[in-house]
Amino acid sequence: MAGMKPLNTRKVSKGDTVLREGDRTGEVYHLREGSLLVLKGDTIIGQVKAPTFIGELSVALNRPRSTTVIARTDATLDIYDGKTLLEKLTLQSDMGFQLIGTLVNRFEMTKQRINEYQQAIIKEYVNLLATLIAENKIKADRLPFTEAKKLRRDNEMMLDGLLSHKDAYEDYNTMMRLAAEKKTEEEFKKRAATRFRSFAPVNLKTFKIPSASSFLSLKEGIVKIGNEIAVLSRYLAGFQAMDVGCVESEMTLMEESVPFAGREQMLREILLADKTSIEDIQKRRKDFDLEVKGMAASADRDGTPLAPVAKRFGLDVEYAKQLRKKWKEGFLGKAR
Repeated sequence: MAGMKPLNTRKVSKGDTVLREGDRTGEVYHLREGSLLVLKGDTIIGQVKAPTFIGELSVALNRPRSTTVIARTDATLDIYDGKTLLEKLTLQSDMGFQLIGTLVNRFEMTKQRINEYQQAIIKEYVNLLATLIAENKIKADRLPFTEAKKLRRDNEMMLDGLLSHKDAYEDYNTMMRLAAEKKTEEEFKKRAATRFRSFAPVNLKTFKIPSASSFLSLKEGIVKIGNEIAVLSRYLAGFQAMDVGCVESEMTLMEESVPFAGREQMLREILLADKTSIEDIQKRRKDFDLEVKGMAASADRDGTPLAPVAKRFGLDVEYAKQLRKKWKEGFLGKAR
């Protein structure tokens, strides 16, 4: 970094801990080579790649580290005294501009993860509301209960057409209006609360970052963006407490961290443990072997996801659960 020499340079191996959530240290790291995973608790929030900064937020806001950072690959980091670095860098310097870019990326990464969590909850709410509307229809029209499955599917298709699947805040309000129209609002809220307490989506459109040109100084920019990230992080912690499960981006990063052979064996065991007839097991095993044969022979198989295969066989929920366990015992276990 022009004009400043690092206190030290640190080389880390895949799985090593770089920063730990809750710690109070004054260093800021500049990632020169490699990539890192950012975690909140045991949940992967995202990844960062060189060149980028880490650790600057807790120094600028004088707060404990808000996330744990572990090496996704072997990596090289330059270590700086955070206070000195933030005093010397300016918005006009290349590294100052890069620092603001780092914060903007972290802001967007946190927003994206919250949106994924909210969409996952909305998906469950769709199933719940579709079931309630079907139940009311059966009662009102005195239909046989055997019609419930078809009615629920029809309602799910109807809801699928009404929702944007992009803005959870708008989708939630659309569902609440429909629940009121179908006279299922109170029961919908009651049943939803048993799964997700009093969940209501955050309106992510209200979280915005001013353009870098509007900041009078680098420190002002860091504080403004940092405070927005801090608020989003509190929302993120709340969603994690709801046990929403793995979302797609987290699943992808975990799969990339666990060798293909281990994931294939794990999914095969889940398949064989699935309760079904012997004939079905034999057929499903044959179909499974055909699915993974080409993947296993691929030169870059460790980067090949098995989540789509798990979903096709109806094993996605259990696969996500077991994958997280394996990842925590292996990759995350090393970091501890």
